[in-house]
Amino acid sequence: MTNTIQSKQKTNINFMGYQNVIKDIKELSKGFKILLLVGGIVLIFFGFFSIEVFTDPENQLPTHLKYMVGSHFSPFKQYAESFINGSPIGRHGAGIALASSILYSINGIAAFSGLLAVAMVVGGKTSQWFWGIINGILYGTFAIVAGYIGDFLGQIMIVIGAVIGWCLFTFVYKEEKFRSLKDLRQWWLKIVCLVLGLGIMIGFCFGWYYMIPVAYEGMFGLEYTKVVTSTQHFFDGVSNGVNMFAYFMQIAFITEQWWIWELTNIFKILMYSPVGLNENYVITMMIQYVVWTIISGYGLYKLEIAPLYQKIITKIKVQKQHKK
Repeated sequence: MTNTIQSKQKTNINFMGYQNVIKDIKELSKGFKILLLVGGIVLIFFGFFSIEVFTDPENQLPTHLKYMVGSHFSPFKQYAESFINGSPIGRHGAGIALASSILYSINGIAAFSGLLAVAMVVGGKTSQWFWGIINGILYGTFAIVAGYIGDFLGQIMIVIGAVIGWCLFTFVYKEEKFRSLKDLRQWWLKIVCLVLGLGIMIGFCFGWYYMIPVAYEGMFGLEYTKVVTSTQHFFDGVSNGVNMFAYFMQIAFITEQWWIWELTNIFKILMYSPVGLNENYVITMMIQYVVWTIISGYGLYKLEIAPLYQKIITKIKVQKQHKK
């Protein structure tokens, strides 16, 4: 009898929230579903559509691959570039080019899974960890072939952290409401937490800044400073440091995480824009993080700005009633 009860308890463990995937999506508001659908279509589209086409001015492509020249199909562009110049996962050849093209094409799907993860975080749903780990694996795979070593290492930590977050969410928080620094009664304690959090976030940024070049050269065997500009290095280090701090706040179920997520997205947009990459800017990645900014902005509005606004309005009404 005891063995039967134990076996039932084991089967009822909703690991990473996978059992709630469909239910949690259905419970989202209609407006948020439409926002996710539009965002998902945009991300998947630009995962396969390249605004900038591949050109072959030096006539390096063999005759049987000439049809790829001038194509907006992103996998073709990646295949041709990898065939000629190699990629971080290998030097030259059709095999490396094909592998790079396939792995690179994962980005749109990875970004969409990330949108679903954000949506579940906003709703306080268990399946946020399921989508988070899916996004970490898919985007990490894309990042390694694209040479984004900072993002790759960050996704490894996110995959590991997702398991920890699920355990805390399920067995410690037990799907309770978000925590907030505003709930602390002592004003001095709020300041201490704010200063401590800011110090930790800055420490993460410095850590990533100095770790990325070492990891890049160790994994790819290429000199980091010859491939990446100093400006891109700065944004890469800062954005990944801020991103890691935001993820720890997500694991701790703290609402102020949305301010940090928005800061992360802004840094990512700048990193892939002409500000970070000069003439080599990546429009598709900029679009991806603009969509992320909009979705994260919804979480910021719902869980931070709207409650704060309501609190201010309520306080004003109370003061008016006292004056009467």
